[in-house]
Amino acid sequence: MKLRPAFKFNRTSPASLNQTANENTSSAWWAIPWIPILLITGLLVGLIVFLSLPTRPITITAESSPDRDGNLLFSGVETHPDGYKFSWATAESSLLFPDAPRYAPLRLTLRLNLQRPAGQPPAEIRVIERPATPTEDGTSVEDQGLERQVALIKFDPAKQGPQDYVVDLPPREHGDGVLVTFATNTFQVPGDRRDLAFMFLQANLSMQPTHLRYLIWPHFYLPAAALFLAAVIAWCWRTNLGWITTTIINGQLAYGLLMSAQSTWRISWLMLLIALALWGTFFWGSWRKRTGEGQIPILPLLVAVALVVGLFLLTNDNLEGDTVYYINWSHSIHQYGIWDIYAHDASLNYLPLIVYLLWFYNLLAYPLGFQDSILAWRIFASILFLGMVFLIYLIGRTNHPTTPATAPGKSKGSLSLAAVVALVGFNLSIFYNPTVWGQSDIIVSLMLALCFYLLYRKQVYLAGFALAFTAISKPQALFVLPLAILLLPKLVGWRKGILGLIPGFVVALALSLIAFGFNQAAFLHYWTQGQLAGEYRYDFPAAYNLSYLLLDLKAEVPTWVAVLGFGLTGLAILLVAWRTFFGMTGLAYTTLGAALMNSACYVFLIKMKERYLGYALPLLGLGTLYRPTLLKPFLALSWLNLVNLSIIMFQSGRSRIQTLPENFYMWGSILSQVWLRKAVAVAFIVTVVYMGWLYWRETKKAPAPQETPGVVPAPTGGE
Repeated sequence: MKLRPAFKFNRTSPASLNQTANENTSSAWWAIPWIPILLITGLLVGLIVFLSLPTRPITITAESSPDRDGNLLFSGVETHPDGYKFSWATAESSLLFPDAPRYAPLRLTLRLNLQRPAGQPPAEIRVIERPATPTEDGTSVEDQGLERQVALIKFDPAKQGPQDYVVDLPPREHGDGVLVTFATNTFQVPGDRRDLAFMFLQANLSMQPTHLRYLIWPHFYLPAAALFLAAVIAWCWRTNLGWITTTIINGQLAYGLLMSAQSTWRISWLMLLIALALWGTFFWGSWRKRTGEGQIPILPLLVAVALVVGLFLLTNDNLEGDTVYYINWSHSIHQYGIWDIYAHDASLNYLPLIVYLLWFYNLLAYPLGFQDSILAWRIFASILFLGMVFLIYLIGRTNHPTTPATAPGKSKGSLSLAAVVALVGFNLSIFYNPTVWGQSDIIVSLMLALCFYLLYRKQVYLAGFALAFTAISKPQALFVLPLAILLLPKLVGWRKGILGLIPGFVVALALSLIAFGFNQAAFLHYWTQGQLAGEYRYDFPAAYNLSYLLLDLKAEVPTWVAVLGFGLTGLAILLVAWRTFFGMTGLAYTTLGAALMNSACYVFLIKMKERYLGYALPLLGLGTLYRPTLLKPFLALSWLNLVNLSIIMFQSGRSRIQTLPENFYMWGSILSQVWLRKAVAVAFIVTVVYMGWLYWRETKKAPAPQETPGVVPAPTGGE
C-alpha cells in the first residue's frame, strides 16, 4: 500500500487527483488504509486522554453563592476570632454539585471546625450522598437505593480548630451530580434560636487521574470514541482530504467527544452502534464505488454525516440555552395564532420568518406531544443542518469547476465535491449550534445556501423569494444578504433581476405585517429593544473580537471603537460589492466574499454573539471546491469559532442553562484562561485580514470561467 505524501493543501492538478483516485479504485476502498487511520486516531485519542486529566477540584466555600454549585441551608457567613470565614451548618445543611460526573470515584475534602462550646455534646456527623437530579425513570432515590451513607465523622478532642476530612464517593450508575447532606446532632447557645451543628469553611470535590480507566471498562466510552473517529477518518481519507485536513476536521469531533464525555458515558453502547453504522456507510460506499462508475457515492457519505450529527444529539441534554425561548414562542403562537403575535409575546425578538416556521413546527409538535421537548427542537434544527449540507452538495454538483483554479506561478487543483461535503458535514463548529445547543441560527445558514443555489441555477423568481425570506429571518442575515441580492441582477441582467426581487419582497412584507398585526406600536417596540438598539450589555462578551481586545470587560463602549468597527466592516463590504459589481460573480469569488463580509462584521462590529460567525462558514467550505487556497481560512475560522463557542459555554456567573457545567478536567481549565480569549481575538483579526488580502489578490485577476452552471460533470474518481 502506497501512502500519500504529507498534505500540501492538494497542490496537484484535478486531472492527477482524479487519476490517483481511479488507479486505487480496485483496492483502496477494500484494502483500508490502516496506517493513516490508526495514526490519526491514536493521536486524537491521546489528546482526549491528555486533556481529560483532572487538574482542579470543584470548590465550595462558606461564601459561595448557592445558585450554581454551592452550599444549601447553611447559616450566614461569619468571621471567626482567628480571622477565617465560616458558616454554621444546621440539621438540614447540604452541599450541591449538580453536574459532577459519576462514572468514576470522587473525593470530597471537607474543611470543618467541629469544636463546640463547653458542656455541649461532641459533634457526630453522618455524611449521606445521593444524586443531585432525579433518576432516569422518575422514581425517588430512596426507591432505587441511591441514597447512601459514605462516612461518619466524629469530633476528636486532640484536633482543635479547622481540620480536613476526606470522604471517598464510589461511582454510581444512576442519577447525576452529587448532593451531600449532613445528618448530625445539634445544639443551641443562649440568645440564639438556631440549631447549630459545626462550622463549615470549604469543600473540594476532586477526581483522580485513574478516572479514565472507568471510560474503558465498565463503560467503553473511549473504545467507542476511537472506533467512531476511525470511521470518520476513513471517510475523510477516501475523499482525498489528506493528513493535515483530516486531522484538523476530526480534531474538532474529538474535542466534542472530549467535552461530552461527562454527559454521554451512560450511552456508550449506543455510541458504539453509531460507530459501527458509520463503518457500515464506509463499506456501503465501497460497494457502490466498485459496482458503479468509479465515483465516490454521495448517499452513503450523507448518511455518514447524519450519523455523526445523530451522535452529538445525544450529548448535553440539559443545556437549554435559547431553546426555552423557542418553545415558549411556539406556545404563544399555538395560543394566539400568527396575527399580531408580537403584541402578545414581548419576549419574541426574532424576525417574522421564525413565527411561520414555529407555526408549521406546531402542526407536528402538538399532535405528537413533543411541544415542550428540547430534544425535539434540537432534532428539528439538526434536520435543517442536514438540508443545508445537501444544498451545498447540489450547488457544487450543478456548478462544477471546469477550469483549474490557479494563482500566479502556482498550480493548485480543486478538492473533490465529496471532500467538500465532508468538510462541511463533519464540521462540528457548524453543527454545534443547531445540534448540541439547539440554536436557530441554522435557519439563516440554510436560507443563504438556498439563495446561492437558486441564484446560480438562475431561477429568478424563486431566488427572489429565497432572498426575501432570508431578509425576514434574522437581522444578522444582513452580514451576507447584500452580496446575494447584488448577484441576482449581475447573473441574469438588471431588469430581469430587479423584477425577480419584487414578488418575493412583497410577499415577505405582507407576512411581516400580518405577524405584527399592522400594529405600529408592536413594530416600534421590536426595533427599539435592547438587543437591536439602546443600551449595550458587555457584562459577558460573547464574541472574542476587536471590541473585546480593546475593551476587555468594560461595560461602556467609546464612540471611537464603534466608528472604527463600522469603518473596517464598511471597507470589507465595499470591496466585495465593488468586485462583484465589476464581474467577479463566480462561486470562487462570491463564496470568499460572503465569508469575508460575515467575518468582518463578526470581528469588527460591537454587540456580536458567539454564533454569528457560522452563517458563511458553509459557503466558505463550498468555495474550496473552486479555490483550494480557501481551505486555510476555512479551517482556521472553523476552529476559532469552535473554541469561541466553548469559552462562552464556560463563562462563570451566568445562569446554568446558558453554560456548560464546571468540571475537573484540563480542557476546562484551559478554556477558563484569559490569555486564551485574547489569543482567539487576535487570531480572528489576523484571519480576517488574511481573507481580505486573499480576496483582493484573487479578484485582481481577470475573471475566468470557474464553473458551468447546470452542467453535471462526467463521474471521476475524485468526485
